[in-house]
Amino acid sequence: MGFLHEQSEIEVFQWHKSIGITILLLSVLRLLWRLVRPPPGALSHQRPWERATATAVHWAFYAIMLALPLTGWIVVSTTSSREPMSLYFVGTLPYFPGVHDLARATRKALDEDFGLAHKVLAFNVAGLLVLHLGAIAKHEFLDRVAVLSRMLPSGKT
Repeated sequence: MGFLHEQSEIEVFQWHKSIGITILLLSVLRLLWRLVRPPPGALSHQRPWERATATAVHWAFYAIMLALPLTGWIVVSTTSSREPMSLYFVGTLPYFPGVHDLARATRKALDEDFGLAHKVLAFNVAGLLVLHLGAIAKHEFLDRVAVLSRMLPSGKT
């Protein structure tokens, strides 16, 4: 029974890595889309601090959407295993450039530092999500301004 349990943990971790790399690729595409197609302008009733907070939260989301999978990829690349990383069990993904070939002590230090960063970023995603959902609720229900429709690609400005 122990082997089956261990095997399923490995498979779950492989899915975690595959999804993380997919998120990284989609985040790069989303950021490029954002740079080509700017978001709608600020709401007319927003105070300056609300506009500044909205901008900061949105850019923090973009930073985390890139940094979270990158830190995970670096952590995975610090392993001493020569096994290639599985990508959806159909292909492989190379280790993060330059990391896997470093000295063992350096890889161990990177594993600890980037592992902690990966966890902190994951908790920050949760915090930003709560902040974002709270702002949506405030605008929709207290201010009676339809912001959800503005978030869609065909949203009204």
